[in-house]
Amino acid sequence: MPLTPGPRARGKKKGLGEFEKYLQACGIKHIVAGTQHPQTNGKIERFFLTVTSQIGHHSSMDGLVEWYNTSRPHMSLNLSTPEEAFWHRLTPERTLGTASQILYQTPPGNPR
Repeated sequence: MPLTPGPRARGKKKGLGEFEKYLQACGIKHIVAGTQHPQTNGKIERFFLTVTSQIGHHSSMDGLVEWYNTSRPHMSLNLSTPEEAFWHRLTPERTLGTASQILYQTPPGNPR
């Protein structure tokens, strides 16, 4: 059975449609693009274009996602990868704390 838009999509405010119920059951928060804000749709359209053009170059969707996050430079991140941007934005204390937990297998907040 295809998922159909809920009452809100048709201008009503009562009840949830099948799609909203599915998202709720999966714990997914549905974020819709704002009206009069084409940048939001542009970002996802660009992502879909990248996925469409690259999917044949990877053996799986996981491989594509790994490439997208660890190898492909992003203009919005000053030609860094999302992984590089993530690690760069962490404070040294967070980075060192995480490394210490991994190396010494100590629980968070329990120094050696």
